[in-house]
Amino acid sequence: MKNLLLALFFVSLALSASQRAVSQDHAPTVEQCRADRNLWSSQMRDYLQAEGDRMKSGTPNHTEIMKLKLSQLLVRFTEMLHCEAVDPSEASEYYSVVEQLELAHEDRYMLFVQRHKLEAQLFQEDDAGLR
Repeated sequence: MKNLLLALFFVSLALSASQRAVSQDHAPTVEQCRADRNLWSSQMRDYLQAEGDRMKSGTPNHTEIMKLKLSQLLVRFTEMLHCEAVDPSEASEYYSVVEQLELAHEDRYMLFVQRHKLEAQLFQEDDAGLR
């Protein structure tokens, strides 16, 4: 089930991102993977805290993750997937970052739905069996 969700996430991001943004000339090194994982994990912790604050009190989320374009989230997502293969002893750590990036992606969808006032339409269509 996780692999299916990740595949769906990857496809949806791939459709929204430019081809140039996701091209990669070579696999990342173990050192790059670990450094990026550590930085991005830290940024995701800040993001998740800020999202909790936004949902509770309406405080805007101005974290580094929120500033990224969806195409940039895709680049990070793709790198972490490559890192799982390059550094298999740390695969679960990279997968954790992938899951967190997926949450940020889902938050963007929800914010879009809310911003465009599409929640009622979403529920109406879902009630009608459109999924």
